[in-house]
Amino acid sequence: MTTHFAAENAAELLGRAKRALAQHTGELQVKGLKEPVEVVRDRYGVPHIYAANQDDLFFAQGYVTARDRLFQLDLWRRVAVGETAELFGEEALEADRFARLIKYRGEMQAEWQSYAPDTQAIATAFVAGINAQIDACQDRRFAAVSAVPSTLIVPASGDRSPRIRSTSVVLPAPVPPTMP
Repeated sequence: MTTHFAAENAAELLGRAKRALAQHTGELQVKGLKEPVEVVRDRYGVPHIYAANQDDLFFAQGYVTARDRLFQLDLWRRVAVGETAELFGEEALEADRFARLIKYRGEMQAEWQSYAPDTQAIATAFVAGINAQIDACQDRRFAAVSAVPSTLIVPASGDRSPRIRSTSVVLPAPVPPTMP
């Protein structure tokens, strides 16, 4: 079996792999934010997110989570809605049937009202951040994630596009930096 990678040498393949990785330093233009957000990664790679408002905070959390764990998010979504057989074949059918059997089918507005007042806004901002990352990585190819799941689509919140500034640093203790 021959692939189009066969003609590439090790250095070219390494370069291709590095370009596919998420950017962890620098600045990104991201549509959907109202104000700038700062993401600081500690020595363990854990992102600490600083934002001036709640919507931007959870939008950035969704964006960073999708950037780091898009496959995991998609897999969890597939488990919840009973779509794992699409990835794993017939052996996953029984689990998919069970997931579909216990799927929540109630009135979503009543469900949202049973949570804290800002839960829907938080979830909407988080999912919008996930979708922004999916949109940003459409030019990169992911072998296991082939399509944008329709359950993650949330309307965009405006055309403004402040930056997400992301840095990797070693923090001696979890002390938040001052906002500019």
